[in-house]
Amino acid sequence: MKVHQVICAAVLVGCQSTAHAVSCNVASSGAVFGTYTPGQALPKDTTGNITVSCTKGALDVLPLTVTYTIDLSRGNSSSYTPRELKNGGNTLYYNLYTDPLRSSVWGSAASGMQVSGSVLLPVVSGSGSTMHFAYGRIFASQNATPGAYSDSIVMTINY
Repeated sequence: MKVHQVICAAVLVGCQSTAHAVSCNVASSGAVFGTYTPGQALPKDTTGNITVSCTKGALDVLPLTVTYTIDLSRGNSSSYTPRELKNGGNTLYYNLYTDPLRSSVWGSAASGMQVSGSVLLPVVSGSGSTMHFAYGRIFASQNATPGAYSDSIVMTINY
């Protein structure tokens, strides 16, 4: 049985202030779990990356640090713990975490589980980026029906 989970990318519309014109976007490689064996004794782990890229306007000549937060949606689930991979009416429980030990669930500002960061933009007009990792885990000992499972997670960047 193959199990897949994709983190979908959301593009944020540019933000303008009186001092600087900056636009940022967020993109992801996704997180693919591969095959999950029903009832397996160990959890199934994977890692995906999320990249935040920001660009400033041609007339901005000062270096600029853009601070931001990244929220991840609940996807198919009604809560962040656990999230649900779906195949029709069948479910595999999993989650996305901010750390490699998989101890902090990645959620939203409302849940108190968002990620923050910053991008340093150069002196002359240009862009910069920062990468974050999303650590995924399908929980062990689930008796799943064979098939392709998926979830769609919306990423939101606030800057």
